[in-house]
Amino acid sequence: MTRLRSILEDALQAERRTLVSLRDKGRIGDDVLRTMERELDLAETRYQGTPIA
Repeated sequence: MTRLRSILEDALQAERRTLVSLRDKGRIGDDVLRTMERELDLAETRYQGTPIA
């Protein structure tokens, strides 16, 4: 795994944790959480399998 790929994965994980925290605190609803998680899933699949130099 390249360093850049590792950084991207760490960033996505941090975003997911932040979203769950915001939902748990009542700042966003479940629908927003699901929508944003889907966006993160799509972002993750975009860079998987694509060489990152």
